[in-house]
Order: sequence, then structure tokens, then C-alpha cells
Amino acid sequence: KSTHLSRLDLNLLKVFAAVHRERHITRAGRALFISQSAVSHSIAKLRVLFGDPLFVRTPDGMQPTALADRLADPIRRALQAVGEALQTDERFDPAAAELE
Repeated sequence: KSTHLSRLDLNLLKVFAAVHRERHITRAGRALFISQSAVSHSIAKLRVLFGDPLFVRTPDGMQPTALADRLADPIRRALQAVGEALQTDERFDPAAAELE
């Protein structure tokens, strides 16, 4: 099953990564500075989008499904790449810009 990028909100991927890392909804929310309810809502959207539970509640926390484990590293790398792309110390100077 293919998930269309146009249906995906980058913030949902941040929530996914935090829940996968923390294995806990509330701790993921704290790490992202959002409410537990917002985390739960985001995970619900992701479940629909991917057609998979992604995380299953257990006494030890939120256990990722096989699909969630397969998605975790590519999502982490994608978020890191976006973060790096947006970090620039250079200011745009139109006078110094070179047109191609």
C-alpha cells in the first residue's frame, strides 16, 4: 500500500518519531511540547493513513508494530534531512545573488 505524500503533515511524522523513541504517549507529548490528547489524535491520523495500528498499548508502554519499526529509521532520517535543509546561517542578499 502506498501513502501519498500530499496527505501527510510533517508534524505527524514528528509525533510518530517521538512515540517510537519514547514508547509512551505522554512522554512523547512532553518532548514535543504538545498535549497527550494531541499526540493521540496524531497517532489516530497516522493509523488511518498507513492502515496499521502502528503502536499497541502494553503494560510496558506503546509497542511499535512491525510496520512502525520499518518506518522509524527512514522517518528519523527524513526529519533530520529537513531540519538540516532549513538550518542556514546565511542571509539572502539580493545584491550578491547570482542568477543561473
